[in-house]
Amino acid sequence: MSDAAASGFGKFVPGFDFLQNLAKGASQSIPQMPNLANWVAPSLNLEELEKRIEELKAVHFWLEQNSKALGATIQALEVQKMTLAALKGMNFNIGDVANAFKLKAADSVAQSVQRVTEKAESAAKTISSAATSVGNAAKAAG
Repeated sequence: MSDAAASGFGKFVPGFDFLQNLAKGASQSIPQMPNLANWVAPSLNLEELEKRIEELKAVHFWLEQNSKALGATIQALEVQKMTLAALKGMNFNIGDVANAFKLKAADSVAQSVQRVTEKAESAAKTISSAATSVGNAAKAAG
C-alpha cells in the first residue's frame, strides 16, 4: 500500500481506512486472492496503474468471450426448442424422428463396411491369382 499510505488518502474519504483494513483481512484469510488493499486504494504510480488497466482488460476480454459463448449456447437451445415444438405441431413423433436419424447413420455405416469388404475381397482375389501365376511359372521353369 505504498502510494495510498504515503499520500494520506484516507483523510479525504470517510470510511476509507475501514475499507482498506477489510480488504487486507480478506486477502490474508484467502491466500489465493491478490492483495485486495492495493485494488481498493488509488495509486499515484503510473506503472502500477498501467498494470492494473492491462489486468482488467484481460479479465474484461475473458468475460466477454464467456458471455458470447453462453449467448450462443442459449440461442442453440432456443432453436432446438422451437424445432421440437414445430415437429410436435405437425404431429411428428419425436421418437420416430430420432430413430430415423439413427437408422440412416447405421445404414450408411453398413453400406460403407460392405463396400470395403467387397474391395478387400477383390484385392485378395487379384493377389491370389498373381501368386498362382508366379507359382505356375516357377514350376514350369524348374
